[in-house]
Amino acid sequence: MMIQKMKLLLVAVAASVVSSTSFAGGNSVFIQQADPANKASIDQSKGSANYVHISQSGQNNSATVVQRGADNRIIQTQSGDKNTLNAEQIGSNNLIEQSQQGAHNYASVYQQGFNNTALQSQSGSHNYSETTQIGNNNISEQHVTGNDNKIINDQVGSGLSYNVVHYGNDLNLTITQRN
Repeated sequence: MMIQKMKLLLVAVAASVVSSTSFAGGNSVFIQQADPANKASIDQSKGSANYVHISQSGQNNSATVVQRGADNRIIQTQSGDKNTLNAEQIGSNNLIEQSQQGAHNYASVYQQGFNNTALQSQSGSHNYSETTQIGNNNISEQHVTGNDNKIINDQVGSGLSYNVVHYGNDLNLTITQRN
């Protein structure tokens, strides 16, 4: 069947749409969008048993996912307007959870390796969060409430951990860990 061969999914769908699809290789996708101006793009073309869940309410939100490998999970939730989420996983048994409430927020995660976890939450407007993890068994957590904040985390190695909880405005924080 054609749908079983399809592994790249690009969605720009009508209001109040829920879509759930399983593809060859055991990859699965769940998308819920409350407005036709929201966009979701998913590429699971090189992997198996990967899972994506995207929920978007508000208008003009964008969510992008790339998964390569096996048994990876990405959960993205957007509430508000003009928010952007990007997530890319290469490897196996990785988890990314991203959530945004507010407007004009940007969050991005890149993970390469095994058993990595990245959590990002943003509440407010004009926040920027970026996480890069290369290695195994790394954990990154970013929780931001406020406006005009910028957090960048870069971890290369294994067994690294990072956790930031920030309330306020105009924070600029960069953390780099290597081992």
